[in-house]
Amino acid sequence: MDRMDKSIMSLVNKSTILDIIREKSPIYRAEISRITNLSIPTVMKITDSLISKGLVIEGEIAKSTGGKPPRLLSFAGDSMYIIGIDIGTTNINVILMDLDANMLSSYQQPTSAERHFNEVVAQVVYCIDKIIATSKIDIAQILGIGIGMPGVISPESGKILLSPAFGWKDKDLLKELRQHFNLPMRINNVTKSMAMGELYFGLGHNINNYICVNLGYGIGSAIVINHRIYNGDSGASGELGHVIVEQNGPKCSCGNYGCLEAVASANAISKQAQAAIKSGAVSMISSMVQGDLKKIDAKIIFEAAAAGDPLANTILHQAIVYLGSAIGSAINFIDPAIIILEGGVSRAGDLLLSPLIEEVNHHVMPVKKCDIVISKLGIYCASIGAATFLLDELIKKGGEMIR
Repeated sequence: MDRMDKSIMSLVNKSTILDIIREKSPIYRAEISRITNLSIPTVMKITDSLISKGLVIEGEIAKSTGGKPPRLLSFAGDSMYIIGIDIGTTNINVILMDLDANMLSSYQQPTSAERHFNEVVAQVVYCIDKIIATSKIDIAQILGIGIGMPGVISPESGKILLSPAFGWKDKDLLKELRQHFNLPMRINNVTKSMAMGELYFGLGHNINNYICVNLGYGIGSAIVINHRIYNGDSGASGELGHVIVEQNGPKCSCGNYGCLEAVASANAISKQAQAAIKSGAVSMISSMVQGDLKKIDAKIIFEAAAAGDPLANTILHQAIVYLGSAIGSAINFIDPAIIILEGGVSRAGDLLLSPLIEEVNHHVMPVKKCDIVISKLGIYCASIGAATFLLDELIKKGGEMIR
């Protein structure tokens, strides 16, 4: 075995042992040796290194059966912290969490209505400053900053190649933020961020193959295959929202016509309700927003539908038909174990889930079995996932600090 092979094997061993300790804490070195088939001396050398870095701590001493008594090892989740940011079209959500995804603090600010690049950059800088100041954490304990936002992000450069929801093209957000913060930064598509959060801390934790579907202002998806996020060749995988579901349908923000996002997203159904009421349709939605049609959002439409409003029910039924067709096709193509629904619209709960499952079943081959579930990570799902990308990198580097 040459030097490079030994270096790669050493990194793999460090990464494997760190992840086992993180997953199975508390655990003895002998158990790690049994799981990994690595010798006790190798395990001891690696775990001693992880202890010196502060990522692993030794706990209680077991009863000795002869020789040096063993100690339990635990992952030091509170040894470092990560900032996670979800730059949404409606709100910017920022969290500070430890390596076990325990949130120390959170902050939310409405996104600039115009969504101009420089304005959003200023908002993100303010939010990061705010979360650092309120948490009172030593900045040396912050592993880095993870960012999730809608759009196609270059896996190589981290540039925002295209974000139809923000009207951005070829924007380098990381470059701007690095002028303010001397911390490692990573940026990823918002739904891929959600998928990463599910992989480590959510419903995808023990699932090899699944799809996350983000039902919010727009519609996105992320594909996980063999417990790894599938990026595709250009980083643009999972654009379920831009699958054409209605020929000659309304124009989408991406420039095409009839995309799923243009007919079934929160933004789309809000526009449909506004247009119908302007055209004379009678609906309780009008009184719910006190005549200000600009206040109509997906939440109000779901509430009206639950109360039996015919217009709201018609709009939601058609949106669910489109969603069911697209998700059913994705199931037929990818064959995932589960579909995890995320985003604001998913929080409509059973009002969405039951009819959607029924519609999906109309389109899925009978030999396929796929559960459709709603994420339990809540409104900070994307922020948690964006931060988790840095944790994932730390684990893969065997505990070596990232840059």
